[in-house]
Amino acid sequence: MNLMSRIGDWLRPAPPLPEQERIAIERAVDRVDPMLRLVPGYRKQLAPAVQRALSHGDALVAALPGPVDVHAHAFGSDPLIHAFFSTSDNITETLGRSQEVRHFLAVPGHQLAPSFYGLLGARRREKNVMGMAIYGEMVQADAPQRLLYFADHTLRAVGADLDQTRQQLKLAGFDSLTDSFAAHRKEANAPPLPAADVLAELCQWLMAAEDHLRLEPVSVNVDSLGVEAPAPGPGIHQLSFPELIGQDRRRWTLVLVRLDRDEALAAIDRQQQAVRYLII
Repeated sequence: MNLMSRIGDWLRPAPPLPEQERIAIERAVDRVDPMLRLVPGYRKQLAPAVQRALSHGDALVAALPGPVDVHAHAFGSDPLIHAFFSTSDNITETLGRSQEVRHFLAVPGHQLAPSFYGLLGARRREKNVMGMAIYGEMVQADAPQRLLYFADHTLRAVGADLDQTRQQLKLAGFDSLTDSFAAHRKEANAPPLPAADVLAELCQWLMAAEDHLRLEPVSVNVDSLGVEAPAPGPGIHQLSFPELIGQDRRRWTLVLVRLDRDEALAAIDRQQQAVRYLII
């Protein structure tokens, strides 16, 4: 390549960014500090880091299990759903309380399909209890046991199809990364920096996306009552699921789910009736 060709390459404008990356860049700047737009070439600087963060989001979403059917009948047939919810009524309560489910089904046309999708999240909890245990031919009435249960159920990224839900989750993961960067600077009482320095720190943060948002696999053996066991066996189910760990180290158990339209509508109606009863 001669000198004139090299000069031509240097002067040639950079190809436009893909729309998805351009939107993500502007979204990150809006959430961190709009003043970053004053830095010359901020899009070019952010582009590689944003690409890395988006790719990491793709990997996280692809690693989520499911979709798993969540409905009253599944409570008695699917060990994972049985462990997730204390009773079948707990499924109804989760559906009825979900604002995202309500908003989704309120949109014209969304009630036509028999099912829809979303992300079910919950906090894994364990507590020590005393219960009955069988050791060979002996029964111990006050044996120490460890009970698995889940709390704070929530439904997010509700969509008409699985691809829509996954796209929402990818965007939510990216937003979480940028929000955690802003929160990290605030919690650390970081001194005011020139916009160029903040931009450089944001690039480093997004390039290390795996350190700030990751999935960790969990496997646990439980019986039908949620009592943990050291190994699989008769009446024992091995449950496997991922937990999302963010910058604050809190854990969310996650699974993609398919929801029944009629059951969701009935749950919403039941919740509304309960609210009206309380008001009266």
